[in-house]
Amino acid sequence: MKTNLALSIALLVVVLGCSNNPVNSSKEQPPQSMAAATTTCTVTPTLQAWNALTQTQKNAKILTVAQTMVGNNYSQYIPPVECKPWVQSYVVLPASGLMIGTNTSGNPNYFSWNSATCFNGQIVKMYSNSGSLPWINPGMIIQMWWTPRKSDGTLAAPGPHTAIVTANVFGYTDDTKNCMTWIDCNYRNDYTVRVHSISYADFKLFTTASASYPALGFSAYQIE
Repeated sequence: MKTNLALSIALLVVVLGCSNNPVNSSKEQPPQSMAAATTTCTVTPTLQAWNALTQTQKNAKILTVAQTMVGNNYSQYIPPVECKPWVQSYVVLPASGLMIGTNTSGNPNYFSWNSATCFNGQIVKMYSNSGSLPWINPGMIIQMWWTPRKSDGTLAAPGPHTAIVTANVFGYTDDTKNCMTWIDCNYRNDYTVRVHSISYADFKLFTTASASYPALGFSAYQIE
């Protein structure tokens, strides 16, 4: 499995800026009902080491683990790895020893996380919203139900997506200049891990609930 090591967050911001090249979003499965899950608590050495870190160090470790996988392609895996399972099992678990709640419905791509699991007190939802982001820190995870822009410039049908924030630029009065940089898997429907940026203006457009799509919105999570 090919990896790219030692990527610089600052360099990514300089190179990518606030451009948001039109792409198709990852195609996770639609929502399904879930039942409560139970799991046995095992405090592993990885989790012990994680709990000794500050929150800033935890966020940095999430990013470091994710960045080592930029360029990896998981299309040959069975099943191919999409954005949410990638964050759960390829980033958060090895970085922290924490397993984000699985979905007892059997659907690994459900667009939110089960709360009835052993360590879920450390998988903290910071807020949910529709449209504008109140604030976001690098190392946080965004789960969204949105209408992303397709390669032809039109908006796609609503669907879920999961991304890790690597950096953000904010302070302009113009939201086309305020942007986030993300690292995620399968953003272009090819099961590949990439880094890209999205403007705050587009994020607001993609996640603002409407009469046609009242469920649009997002949640921001922090691994504590």
